[in-house]
Amino acid sequence: MQGSLEQRYAITFCAKLGKSGSETLQLLRTAYGDAVLSSAQVLRWHMAFKDGRKSVEDEERAGRPSTSRTENIVARVKAVLDRDRRLNVQLMAEEVGLPKTDVHRIITEDLHMRKIANTWFLYHENAPSHTSFAVREFFAQHNITTLSLPPYSPDLAPCDFFLFPKLKTHLK
Repeated sequence: MQGSLEQRYAITFCAKLGKSGSETLQLLRTAYGDAVLSSAQVLRWHMAFKDGRKSVEDEERAGRPSTSRTENIVARVKAVLDRDRRLNVQLMAEEVGLPKTDVHRIITEDLHMRKIANTWFLYHENAPSHTSFAVREFFAQHNITTLSLPPYSPDLAPCDFFLFPKLKTHLK
């Protein structure tokens, strides 16, 4: 965003100097290389500045905001989940006033929860179950001690490939 704002100032300068749109584009390509705005954007902004536009900022647009995942909304969804973890996404969406897809994305991506047996639980991707936050919290509340184990390694696991022929002979 900062680079495009800087380029808009350069387009303004070129328009005031009386440069054409294609000349302005060539100058921007020389100055910014691969990070230059697209030719359509450069020509559109050049035309707007030639027609008397003064501001290089984007104009406010009506309509839905680009994202509904603000800290406030995430906190509201979390409050609804803290009150009752058995609610489905449809009911939470109605309560918070957001589309179901946004509520589901907040729950899974921002709050790191997943639904198991009609209840939302915290999870951490690729973490063993005994190291997840919810399990560690449960262990801490009930004074259960845990042992730290080395990560799984095929070198440490017993190989039972040699047992298959012996099992087959017994089953015959």
